[in-house]
Amino acid sequence: MTSTAFQSAFKFTNDDLEANREGRLSVSQLQVWNALRAYNQQAAAQSSSKVIALFFVSVLIVFLAILTITGVLNQLIVLLGVLFVPAAAFAALLAALLIRAAVSAQRSSIATVAGMGDPDQTVPIVSSITG
Repeated sequence: MTSTAFQSAFKFTNDDLEANREGRLSVSQLQVWNALRAYNQQAAAQSSSKVIALFFVSVLIVFLAILTITGVLNQLIVLLGVLFVPAAAFAALLAALLIRAAVSAQRSSIATVAGMGDPDQTVPIVSSITG
């Protein structure tokens, strides 16, 4: 890929290419990087685990409603008999563990983004660009 094609494809300027050839980011690339990092940190600070939990609970309620409307839930009750209560408890436990895992993963991601540190200290490394 020629420099001109590269520049037009990725919206690079001559300054960007020269800085990248030297193994660093240009001023405009650093501005984009800092803006992206600031946005991610702001979004992480405003994020809430309640939305994730609410989503999973809503999906579970819709799933149970579909099972009830189609008659599958009644068939399960008849089929399992007295074992329906332990089976339902086990299914509820699995659903709770799934919700807990999703919330935990979301909190971990937020902590990672929030802990990105000072944008001026940590910038992506440009190995080399030839051509």
